[in-house]
Amino acid sequence: MLDGIYAQFGEIKKSSDNNIKLIESLHGMLMDMSKLLEEIRLKSFNRPKLLTSDNTFIWSINFLTLRNSGQPMQSEPVHTSQSGYRLCLGCDITTDERNEKHVSISFTILLGEFDAILSWPVPFSITLSILDLTLAKKHITCSIPTKSKALTFQRPISSANPPFRVEKICPVDTLSKTGSNYVQDGFMFIEACIDFTANSRHEIPDDGVKKTAYDPMKTDVPFNMMVD
Repeated sequence: MLDGIYAQFGEIKKSSDNNIKLIESLHGMLMDMSKLLEEIRLKSFNRPKLLTSDNTFIWSINFLTLRNSGQPMQSEPVHTSQSGYRLCLGCDITTDERNEKHVSISFTILLGEFDAILSWPVPFSITLSILDLTLAKKHITCSIPTKSKALTFQRPISSANPPFRVEKICPVDTLSKTGSNYVQDGFMFIEACIDFTANSRHEIPDDGVKKTAYDPMKTDVPFNMMVD
């Protein structure tokens, strides 16, 4: 009688041990799957942001935050292709001698993983625009002239080149007014468009730009520079 009970107990214990091993094995598999999914998520998250199919990058900016804080803003890095140039946009507010505030935007070439196989200086035409969000599409636009001697377009030797700055591209009052074509729900949108079909660089004379101590290229843009 007791032998039978002990035998049954042994079978139950053996079955229980097997179930525990199975549960531990399943738990290990679930942990491995969770780790794999996290790696996939991180790879997807860390994948470089690329230009769209029409070679543009649109950066949304909280204009109210920019206006109220007065602090410069910078976009996330964007790549022209998986193995292309790495760049970013910037935006800030400047005050002129008449105490009038203007939005200025900038374009910066960043140090990239594939710089060694790219053409330098950057040979492509670049256009920056503050987008008109109405059907009129009267964007405030500035074409960046490539200047081969400027550090702006050379291969970076540090984390970032000196930026190309478009000074006073638009008065803050124009963006702040009710019903502005360029701000919706508190946001404005800056577009960078790169023309890869442009094979030649448009040189500009040395005195055609203003420079600061760290030698960025700068230009003052009339507010009426708009295109349909």
